[in-house]
Amino acid sequence: MILQRQVSTKWEKIGAFFDDLTERSKGDGGFMAIIEVCGMNPWLIETLQGYGCREIVITQPAHRPKNKTDRRDASFLSNLLWINRQRLVGGRRAPGMRRINPPAPEEAANRQLTTVRQVLTKKRTAVLNALHKVLRKHNLEQDRPTKLFQTNKVRRWLAEMHLGEIDRMEVDQLLEQWAMLDEQLKTVHEKIAARAETDEQTRLLQSMPGLGEHSALAISSDELGSGRGRTGVGSGLGTKALGSSGDTIQWH
Repeated sequence: MILQRQVSTKWEKIGAFFDDLTERSKGDGGFMAIIEVCGMNPWLIETLQGYGCREIVITQPAHRPKNKTDRRDASFLSNLLWINRQRLVGGRRAPGMRRINPPAPEEAANRQLTTVRQVLTKKRTAVLNALHKVLRKHNLEQDRPTKLFQTNKVRRWLAEMHLGEIDRMEVDQLLEQWAMLDEQLKTVHEKIAARAETDEQTRLLQSMPGLGEHSALAISSDELGSGRGRTGVGSGLGTKALGSSGDTIQWH
């Protein structure tokens, strides 16, 4: 054990820590690092690589204890790395460790793009549900000019509808959000289409009936075998597993 301490992520402090660690570990041929999956992984991995870390282990805990703290996490991870150091250096699997393989930059960008689309779609659904709620409040659904809700006629109808002061304000704000989300989704769809066109695996997946650009790109860039398990694809597409039997998983 060379050093055990808590480190700030401020630029000057993290830089000083790694400079010191690199100098201390020269006699041992460098240092290894183990980190848990978190939102800072891309930056941290890049930083570790920049300081010559010889082995970076990304792990995902099998269980989340209720009394979880950073200090306990660090202690557990350091012990895990120390016990399995020879196996990891030799490229062997460490028993009991759920090791995650970080995605390549292009895969990471594709995952981020499909996640942005999923988030925007959920937001638009929430806006549409809020509009339906106002209409049901006054029993106005029956006066809708078209059977489908997401049409220009319905938008104009909602914009011109006579409502009370607060309802009118809410509907106007919801219409603005609806238009904004549609525009943002259009931009995301264009980027998804462009990436799907240049990705060979995505084009192959699109040859399957009913699989569009978004689903194909989400599947091709998904972290299959990176720790999320075989339900990873469905989770990334916003579906839930109903149950499994053998090698078959049912989704809805």
